[in-house]
Amino acid sequence: MDRIDKSSIVAQSTREEEREVALAHVPPVDLLRPLRILYAQKWLVLAILLVISVCGVFYVLQQRPIYTARGLLLIENTRLETGREELLPIVSNVDVSAVDTQVEIIRSDAIALHVIASLDLVRDLDFVGSGAKSLARRTLDTFSEYVAQVPALRDIAGWLGSGSLQGQQRSERVALQAFQNMLSVKRVGMSSVIEVSFRSQDADKSARIVNEILNAYLAQQLDAAAAATANASAWLRDRVKDLGTKARVISLAGPPIRREGPTRTLLLAGFVALGLLLGIGAAALRFALDQTIRNPQQIERLLNVPYLGAVMRRTPYRAWPERRTSRRLMRAPLSPSSDLAFVVKRIRTAALRRGRGQIIGLTSIISGEGATTLASNLACSAVVAGCRVLLIDGNPYKPSLTRLFEPGATTGLLDVLAGRCTIAEAVAINMKSGVHFLPYAGGVGTPVVDAVRVQSFVRECRDSYDIVVVDLPPFAPVPELLCARTFVDAFVLVVEWARIPSSLLTSAVLAAGMNQNDFLGFVLNKVNRIAIDPFSYPIESHLSKYRFQEYAEWPAAQSFPSIVPWRIERSLARGDVHYTGT
Repeated sequence: MDRIDKSSIVAQSTREEEREVALAHVPPVDLLRPLRILYAQKWLVLAILLVISVCGVFYVLQQRPIYTARGLLLIENTRLETGREELLPIVSNVDVSAVDTQVEIIRSDAIALHVIASLDLVRDLDFVGSGAKSLARRTLDTFSEYVAQVPALRDIAGWLGSGSLQGQQRSERVALQAFQNMLSVKRVGMSSVIEVSFRSQDADKSARIVNEILNAYLAQQLDAAAAATANASAWLRDRVKDLGTKARVISLAGPPIRREGPTRTLLLAGFVALGLLLGIGAAALRFALDQTIRNPQQIERLLNVPYLGAVMRRTPYRAWPERRTSRRLMRAPLSPSSDLAFVVKRIRTAALRRGRGQIIGLTSIISGEGATTLASNLACSAVVAGCRVLLIDGNPYKPSLTRLFEPGATTGLLDVLAGRCTIAEAVAINMKSGVHFLPYAGGVGTPVVDAVRVQSFVRECRDSYDIVVVDLPPFAPVPELLCARTFVDAFVLVVEWARIPSSLLTSAVLAAGMNQNDFLGFVLNKVNRIAIDPFSYPIESHLSKYRFQEYAEWPAAQSFPSIVPWRIERSLARGDVHYTGT
């Protein structure tokens, strides 16, 4: 029994420990993630908000006010009851059908046409303007009138829409349709009161039309009662005229003070709210459809690789391509307070902290992401720090460094790997920058080398230099990166901001057979400074306050004139290039 209790206690404690470990590995809930998404898409949200708001302003300015006037009628039903000496008229309850009948009578075309004729609404633009014919319709009507004069073609004229309907009758029909659309007649609740309302753009006109409708209805009721008692005797006429359904006005229509519908302020607020909702929806949709890398957390979650920093996108430099490329490749030592200089320092610090990284390879997923620029700046910055540096152009498909620094080189990396020369014989030394450069030259294509020569090459590099920087081809299209793992200590992955899809990143790394231990870290390059999410770049948000101080404390012996290559120095002498930092 004690053994069972002990085993159950041990099992329970084990489950509790496993539960604690599982809870410890649960990622925290990121409550600021929606704010990050909206901030990253802020210009899209603001653009949609601005467009919808401008449309709302135009809508409010062109919208004409609508005023509704109301009048009330009371429907009564009178019947005769026997009194002591004679029949007496008594008011009784009105049947629902009787009220509905009076509603339809007020809404009838006869009442409407009477009001239109009495107020001459056929000439009112509020009634015939909405039905104004277009140029095509007017042309068709004119043609129909001429066709109608020919007896044999009258059927065609009728088909065209004119026929015997004259212009006055057409105007009355148009005014009648507009009148019926603006008129509203309804019963008030379950009572015997009928509300007559009319909408128009003129408050006084609405009141006049409602009162004219009431007068026309009452006149019609009086005419109907007079016709019913026309042939009766005088005694019977006096009593019959008070019988049946009668109506009386309990409230005449007055000019309304307030216009119908929401106010302009409320309409504008509604358009602004609509624009904000549409902007947020568009931002969420764009974020859901956009699978490119836009913040370091994405790469950290996918590869579990440290983040080394971000390099901002710079304004294109207006100079000759050769000078522009030279300045970009030397930007870190020339501008020690720049973002690129800070990224280079982090790479060197990360390599020293990990205890390995004498041979550092810089690569990317696809071509053009900036690995070559970062490799050259890393090498030049290491020279400024007092290190012996070897910069190797290891990209056989696009040897950009060789074309820039040693375009006419006849010996290089291919000869060294093939055993035709040593490193010292193939290296070109830049006397101004102090960088030893091994170009990609000496043969055609990629040489076939054995492991012994590779080990000898790596051993000679380690013995002769403190840091070896290798510019490697990109992951995705080039298979030679697998061979570089045999002699490169650590890789630095350069990812261009908002260009590489996350699926391409993971598939390229898996295809290369690399894991998190192979990487020293990753760098986001060409980041749009305006579109930066400050929540996703916590390091960069605290660096600007220290950059000018560090630049002021930069040693005079390490100032940029001592490390400018001869191409840039010649441009400086001519005044074509001016270095002002970031």
